[in-house]
Amino acid sequence: MAIKVATWNIRGVRSEPKKQCIKHLIQENNLQFIGLVETKHERITHWDIRKCWGQQNVEWVDVQATGNSGGLIATWDKDSFSMVSKYTMPNWICILGKFVHEDFECAVCVVYGPNDQNQRLEMWNQLRILKPNIHPPLLLMGDFNEVLHPSERRHATTQ
Repeated sequence: MAIKVATWNIRGVRSEPKKQCIKHLIQENNLQFIGLVETKHERITHWDIRKCWGQQNVEWVDVQATGNSGGLIATWDKDSFSMVSKYTMPNWICILGKFVHEDFECAVCVVYGPNDQNQRLEMWNQLRILKPNIHPPLLLMGDFNEVLHPSERRHATTQ
């Protein structure tokens, strides 16, 4: 069996249509683990997560949004992934655990990079400090807000 993970910059998770889209994505792709970034949520309940997964055997870790920006959720099917420990910061969640059926230990990090370059550098420094403490393979996924050329940014002006 292959490991099935996904990440999505959802730009707000509270609406019922968004929850239905998440549920469809999970079921259609038989996902074991999904990271949602830019959730813009203050509080996620078991009921919110259950609506997205369509089942109760789910676990999650979240980081609340600041005002109307940011927010992260890492969520998984407990039959497929078993959490051992977690680390959280305002712009990332890192879950250490094991994909049970594959007998594969790893760390899955869901990242939402800040738009501000200095804050983004701080986020990368936090992840660099974390990495030596994590011994299994590390999977980084999310929206890093990194671009190769300034013109790739929305509303960018070229000179």
